[in-house]
Amino acid sequence: GFVSRRGRYEYNTGAGYTFRFGEDESFIRNIRISTDLSMFTHLDSVVDTLDVSLPSVSVSTHSGESVSTRFFVSRDNPLDPFEIVDGITIPAATYDNAGVELAASTSSARPVAARGTLRRYGFFSGDRTDYTAGFTLRPGPGFSADASYSINDIDLPQGEFTVRLFAMRASVQFNPDLSWDNTVQWDNQSDQLGLNSRVRWEFRPGQELYVVYNEGYDVEEGGESFTSTDQTITIKLGLAFQF
Repeated sequence: GFVSRRGRYEYNTGAGYTFRFGEDESFIRNIRISTDLSMFTHLDSVVDTLDVSLPSVSVSTHSGESVSTRFFVSRDNPLDPFEIVDGITIPAATYDNAGVELAASTSSARPVAARGTLRRYGFFSGDRTDYTAGFTLRPGPGFSADASYSINDIDLPQGEFTVRLFAMRASVQFNPDLSWDNTVQWDNQSDQLGLNSRVRWEFRPGQELYVVYNEGYDVEEGGESFTSTDQTITIKLGLAFQF
């Protein structure tokens, strides 16, 4: 199976209430108020990380647009110091913080859909501001493309740094049995670009063939040159037999 963190207990719970409106009443389709808790503890029940929404409010329209806001408190409790980026070490301590998040998106049913998020919150012993923007393109059946760009501005007593992440995905569905998915991702901390390309062919019901290609690049001179660092090809065949 898969676990988010080894050697931890994970707890998740939440509650909410949704107010719904008909099209003859308002352009708003629903308003949802909710609260949720996500927590990881060590095996001796000492809190590792905690995130609690107090509360979260989202508004959706009948046309599919939405806007939401979330107030939250958090706790981080690293038992050992760790280096978050080169030259900046987070001391072992208990860090209690709070923050706010604003998000908005247009309808995913449109040929072009956009989304954005702004988050401001305490981060260990400092502050962090996250900006994320993205869009999805669906010009017709069988093809979709998505691009997103995020900036994380982090200010700590030990130092300041900014993380930039760009990701782009494209998917082609030739027919219900054959598809081709591609992902490209880059970040400025590692200055590496990764490519993942996957072809899936279900040649018989329950029998699938996957061909996956991965390649990594070192990005140099402000993105003007790329040096390939590794390439791998993986082929997977899945067969199902009924008795």
